[in-house]
Amino acid sequence: MVLLIIIARPLFLILFTEKWNDSVPYFQILCMSGMLLALHITNLNILKAIGRSDIFFKLEIIKKIIGIFAIALGIQYGINGMLYSIVITSYICFGINAYFSGRLIKYGVREQLYDIIPTFILSIFVGVTTYYLVNLLHFSSAINMIIMMLVYLISYFGFSKLLKFE
Repeated sequence: MVLLIIIARPLFLILFTEKWNDSVPYFQILCMSGMLLALHITNLNILKAIGRSDIFFKLEIIKKIIGIFAIALGIQYGINGMLYSIVITSYICFGINAYFSGRLIKYGVREQLYDIIPTFILSIFVGVTTYYLVNLLHFSSAINMIIMMLVYLISYFGFSKLLKFE
């Protein structure tokens, strides 16, 4: 998701042309909410795998209520407010999912966060560094995007190996 955030502008220029340029910040904000999507899915699949569809169902109702409340609150601040409310809701819902699945398998929110925080920080660090380094260059959108992708991926995997991430 961090890579998508940093290549969003050239990606949109290539795929959708200049007239969609104003939608890039919206896409970037929504990418922030997608950063925990794999963990959402994993936590919910744990509930289904151990036969606790009752908890799964209750959590989905609770999260929908939270989502409706957040959108109603966020819409008062325009499209950006609504999008940021979606991001905040995503992180709150991760906490809810991780709490309930964690109680059942003894791998709760704290443990999950402890495991992902280093990768999360590395992704953001490499993303910000890549973005600013590559934007010093003045190539076409396609070349900039390719360079960003290569620099990001090489840096991310290089630092991961250097820091001995699993």
